[in-house]
Amino acid sequence: MMFKASAYIKITVLLLVFCSRLFAQSNTSFLDSIVKHAGYYSIKKSNPLMFVHLDKTVYINNDMMWFTAYLLGEKSKNIQKHQVLSVALVNNNDQKIAVQGKFAMASGLAYGNIMIPDTVPPGNYSFIAYTNRMIAGRPEAYFAQAITLKTAADPVFSVELVLDTLYKSPENVRILLNTRSKQGPLADAAISYYLGKNSKTRIAGKAKTNVIGSYTLIIPKDHITTAQHNLEVQVKSGSETKTLHLNIPIKHNVADVRFYPEGGHLVVGLPGRVGWEVKTPGGTAIKTTGVLYAGKSPIDTIVTDSYGMGAFYINPLAKVNYTVRLLLDNVADSIYRLPIALNDGLVIRMTQALANDTLKFQLKSRFNGRVYLLVHNYKEIFSFTVINGSQKGRYIKIALTDIPRGINTITVLDSLERPCAERLFFAHYNQRPRLSITTDNKEPGTRQKMHIKLRINNSAGKPDNGIVSVACVQDNRFELKNDNNIEHYVYLQSELDNLPVKDNLMGNEELDHQYLNELMLVRGWSKYKWPELVQSAPADTAKKYNDLLFGGVVTHSQSTLKKPVQLVLMKDSAGIVTVDSDNKGIFALDNKTVYTVPDKKARLIVNGKSDEYEIKVNDPYIDVNKTLAKNTSPVMFDEPIVQNTKELVLKGLEHATSLKEVVIKSSNNNFRHGFGFNSNACGDYVCKFHILNCRNHTTDPENHPPVQGEMVMQSGLGLSPYHGCADGSPTAGMLTFQGIYTAKEYYGADYALINPTEPDYLSTICWKHMVVINSGKETDISFYTSDITGKFRIVVQGITNEDVVYAQDTFVVKKKMP
Repeated sequence: MMFKASAYIKITVLLLVFCSRLFAQSNTSFLDSIVKHAGYYSIKKSNPLMFVHLDKTVYINNDMMWFTAYLLGEKSKNIQKHQVLSVALVNNNDQKIAVQGKFAMASGLAYGNIMIPDTVPPGNYSFIAYTNRMIAGRPEAYFAQAITLKTAADPVFSVELVLDTLYKSPENVRILLNTRSKQGPLADAAISYYLGKNSKTRIAGKAKTNVIGSYTLIIPKDHITTAQHNLEVQVKSGSETKTLHLNIPIKHNVADVRFYPEGGHLVVGLPGRVGWEVKTPGGTAIKTTGVLYAGKSPIDTIVTDSYGMGAFYINPLAKVNYTVRLLLDNVADSIYRLPIALNDGLVIRMTQALANDTLKFQLKSRFNGRVYLLVHNYKEIFSFTVINGSQKGRYIKIALTDIPRGINTITVLDSLERPCAERLFFAHYNQRPRLSITTDNKEPGTRQKMHIKLRINNSAGKPDNGIVSVACVQDNRFELKNDNNIEHYVYLQSELDNLPVKDNLMGNEELDHQYLNELMLVRGWSKYKWPELVQSAPADTAKKYNDLLFGGVVTHSQSTLKKPVQLVLMKDSAGIVTVDSDNKGIFALDNKTVYTVPDKKARLIVNGKSDEYEIKVNDPYIDVNKTLAKNTSPVMFDEPIVQNTKELVLKGLEHATSLKEVVIKSSNNNFRHGFGFNSNACGDYVCKFHILNCRNHTTDPENHPPVQGEMVMQSGLGLSPYHGCADGSPTAGMLTFQGIYTAKEYYGADYALINPTEPDYLSTICWKHMVVINSGKETDISFYTSDITGKFRIVVQGITNEDVVYAQDTFVVKKKMP
């Protein structure tokens, strides 16, 4: 896409103080060149964004994950080319895939659910998602979300790993292992431990706990490297096995300290503001105090906040080294050097980077020559102005009328068209659409019907339309370290690198504004891409797309075919499609052909004497998932030096003590992976509440296979008879495979219809994957509370005509009095 300069140079720039003559658009050829390269760069970087709303971020085994995917920023002519959403849950420790699935996408929206099997161990995971559109072997639209998997069962025994920080040895690290059962210390438990995968440096051993349930591991320091520092320990007692991972620090007493001069550089003789950040090597913020030195003389005391960020002012002198000494205990390398100040340069001073209608800032330079001031977002050039530099400073005021909401950039170029300063700002920060949630009861009882009303007003305060997903979940199923929402993701996470963990990232309180202001000063350096922009060329606009498609091959008596055959694809009683192969038996399946109803598999058979043929189908998403899993970068945070299996036990879940333990063995055919207990050949089952394929009770042993004619609750049909199941057993020459699932409705409890006497503990009591909100009226949603008491959180997020929206609310469920 090419940009015309005249269409985007619309902003009025006023120089308020020390104002000299303003030269606008004095270098037309230079401006045309910048606009042209910005167009190339925009196309080069113009991948659509995708956000996935998960119903929660803390799960347990046999939990159902519900999600809605929103494809954002894609051109209307291309949006229908995204037909499949592939998802996978990746274990952050071994980067292996725990569970995966594929779901139909249409008009940039996809809805789905996957069950987490009880074989998946507790720990930290990454939920990844992408569509079928690929560029150079990578997904065009990709999303990753951190989640935690915990266990609800009270463990038979617990294991604790402790890094012994009091043990001082130049050669070894000492790890203390302690175990404990309900009866006391666990003696004679089998221990297996591993460090690394390289056969030459790998450490592995076996041992047993002593009479007090303990064991001491000694690890040589020369075996601990950046690539090999995750210690895995397994403890087995009886049939129970517990696994813990401990990241052994590679270096001790080291802080990661970085300095970010506003605009990009310190300049001799020009007072400037410097953002600074202090973290551990693992990325955890450090709140600390430091002393700023000019040479050997202290000149200021500076601090970071609880997010590890701060700012201070400095007027650097020529040939003076500036350093900061941290006032931290047990930090040996506590002196850190600031960047060397330039003799000539320019600094920017912006008091408030969160602007609404007007942006104000000051420019100071060591030279009096002209500079070019551009306002842009690395996709479009909004303003181009020529001004004279001044050491006294120029105060500039910019009207933001035609600048889009979000993070934008000021770039200053010198007379030779080289970048000399850059600063981020957030335009129209408060001009956001408002999503309101109104609950009819803030303290409902158990099994009580709730009503919530939703309304959207646009940034001008007028009613607006929208599509949102709604979750109501037990509050302990959310963790701050995994926090994410669509507004934060679109406007911050997709724009800035390595955001610190903070609640309410885009809040309207003064502390929220202060935090984001500092964040844009510190993280702004990650956006400094001007050299890459001006070097963009027409060749960068050429993108070669390919779509992931199912394909396969038919052989006859293990030999290549010599003439085409016709295959029959059966998905259900109404879904039968014919597919033709080529002369060699090779065939392709387009995405919509492989759409199936949730949890039902597709079957392929050769038309004719099928038992003489063999069919193979290639699912391309499996290999892509493996590649992405190996390259998944989990959220950076420091593992504590103490690891305990109790930390992965979910608290406050009533059914942890009331459910009977169910042992699933490989020979037990009552459980069909991906379906539920006691399902029939088609994977259908009925729960104790008479709901067909109920996702809330997938693993309930009280499920039973439906009988033809039995009255069951069905999606879209209500209470209706079950029509039976055609035998889904494969026959000779038939291939059964998992296709691409269409959306499945969430079944919440309806205690007015069925009110069982046994407890019903549901942590997700409402999930609506596509709620249409019409302008001018409220949208009503109703659901029932379950038998879990305590705090619940309502999370609503989605899209409107002009923007994205997000809101949340809470209520507390009280025990219903008899």
